[in-house]
Amino acid sequence: MNLDIKIEGLPKALLKLRLLDQEVRKAVEIAMGQAALLVQRRAHENISGMHGHKRHVKTGNLRRNIKSKVGWSGPYQIDGVIGTDVPYAPHVEALPDGGYLYPALMETGREALKFFQEKLIIAVKGVAE
Repeated sequence: MNLDIKIEGLPKALLKLRLLDQEVRKAVEIAMGQAALLVQRRAHENISGMHGHKRHVKTGNLRRNIKSKVGWSGPYQIDGVIGTDVPYAPHVEALPDGGYLYPALMETGREALKFFQEKLIIAVKGVAE
């Protein structure tokens, strides 16, 4: 007794899955870049004294040197890094009035999450159609 099974459309389905993987990776990378830039900008504002933070900028060196970058550290892990190599930055962050970088992350978290939601919806819809 033989049983033959034919699945029609499997090559097309597999192609769509590969495309979905590529599109999701692109969407996540774009969203992470937008989120990192959002946090970076808020940190600039915080160090400048906006949003209720009490910062006194003397030279602007710290503000100018807060940067963000995004990169894949594994096949399924992307990192968004926001920071600076200014030597006194950790001391400013640890000041009693709350720092500039950690509050920037907390203040922008929900907005940053929306970048991921929007980009992933677009990616999935684009492949599904």
